[in-house]
Amino acid sequence: MRKTLLRSITFILTLVLGSTSAFAQTPELFADINPNGDSSPSDFTFLDNSFVFRAIDNLNGDELWISDGTESGTHIIKDINPSGDGFPNKFLNRTDIVYFVADDGVNGRELWLSNGTENGTYMVKDINPTGSSTPDNLIKFDGHLFFTADDGVIGKELWLSNGNANGTSRVKDINPNGSASVSSLFVYNNKLYFSANDGTNGTELWVSDGSTAGTVMLKNINATSNSYPRFFTEFNGLLYFQAGDGINGNELWVTDGTEAGTQLFIDIASGANDSYPSNFYVSGNKMYFAAQDPVHYEELWVSDGTVAGTYMVKDIYPDDNGSSPSYFMEFNGKVYFQATDGIHAEELWVTDGTEAGTYMVKDINTTTQNYGGSFPDNFTVYNNKLYFTAADGNSTHLWVTDGTEAGTVKIAPATYEEPTSVNYLFLFEDELFFMAQYQTSVGKELYKLDATTMGVADYSLEKINIYPNPVKDVLHILDNNLNTQIISIISTTGQVVQKIFNQNQVDVSSLSPGIYYAKIETNENIVVKKFIKK
Repeated sequence: MRKTLLRSITFILTLVLGSTSAFAQTPELFADINPNGDSSPSDFTFLDNSFVFRAIDNLNGDELWISDGTESGTHIIKDINPSGDGFPNKFLNRTDIVYFVADDGVNGRELWLSNGTENGTYMVKDINPTGSSTPDNLIKFDGHLFFTADDGVIGKELWLSNGNANGTSRVKDINPNGSASVSSLFVYNNKLYFSANDGTNGTELWVSDGSTAGTVMLKNINATSNSYPRFFTEFNGLLYFQAGDGINGNELWVTDGTEAGTQLFIDIASGANDSYPSNFYVSGNKMYFAAQDPVHYEELWVSDGTVAGTYMVKDIYPDDNGSSPSYFMEFNGKVYFQATDGIHAEELWVTDGTEAGTYMVKDINTTTQNYGGSFPDNFTVYNNKLYFTAADGNSTHLWVTDGTEAGTVKIAPATYEEPTSVNYLFLFEDELFFMAQYQTSVGKELYKLDATTMGVADYSLEKINIYPNPVKDVLHILDNNLNTQIISIISTTGQVVQKIFNQNQVDVSSLSPGIYYAKIETNENIVVKKFIKK
């Protein structure tokens, strides 16, 4: 069905555009899940040839949904909590099933799984019969699901599951006298590493092979208190993390999986001072992260895996505040991130690992709104461009960059109402999906990026717009005095269902709901716009 539709679209574009070819992109509403408000779709994950997510509709509340990438194939999987909201989250896919956490209104927040069908969606086990076990830190390891949970008796410990109640059990009671507060699960060299407190040694570095006997403390890093190991990242065959040994402060540590091979890597803030290394990101043969030293606050650092090759890349914000680099993403051999230099608030930056090659790409938010920053986030590489969300005032939009200031542009519908909202970018079958709100009448819904061949040279130069979209009665054409001569409304099969001459609006109230194309011919060019008839 989808291939047939794509062939039809290709035929339409060839028919209406002839030899004219260029590339433009505009967000289109994919599914209006909650026509009476916000569906707020989020927590997207893959399941076979579909994707699963959470969303709100007016009938069932906040529940589990699925989509095959088509509007007709987008529907609720199960009303987990018939008397309220299921609040599904913490999704983790395993090819043919998805694990998640939900509340059915009876058993509290427990571990669930789904194969994408209503009957195949169920609670794995009521771990805490007296309340919520609140599973967290879900991770795949050794063919099983490992996670943390509180059974209401022992406290928060390490658990595993094979997908059924009998195969779901506590790995080990790490702290016999209370909660082990297990966290930061990470798989490295076929072992599971994490942070835990056994009630005697404090919160330290632990390792597990999945068995009770094979779950042990790897090293008591801080012999007098807690080392709080966290932010685990594998780089050059070793495991790096932040920890504090009580002597050198919270610094960068490394382990090869042995007690002897677990040691302080570098003391960035000498003595008992803390460098608080975090936001680790590996790009090629470099590991980027944020850290502070006694002279500079939180700035951009890089390491090649040697002490000599670990240094501050650039003092981006030469002040006591620091640039707070975060949300790293590699694109075309460079790393893009969010940072502030004190003159501009949080904006889009790029680095190649050198001081000279570290600079702000563009000052997206030139206003004082939103604290003056654009706060770029949700970085996603798609079609050899880097897409992200950013605020250019009090609205958050979808943006795209080729790495240059001129090539960093906003992507938005022809018309929208302030303030807009865009979040949760993800790729599915070579299409970019995201949550957005462009009109108060539609709310926060699921959108996708429509990449369509059009008769314009560049999105930023496009002069013809249509509104409203979706439309119920009258479709308006905004042609910026280009003199619209002919408007043809074309179905997805290529049939011209309406044709209007020398007008800037079309009455589409008689059309059946669905997707259509408006071929707009002016005295300068021909433009095709996709729209949805409600």
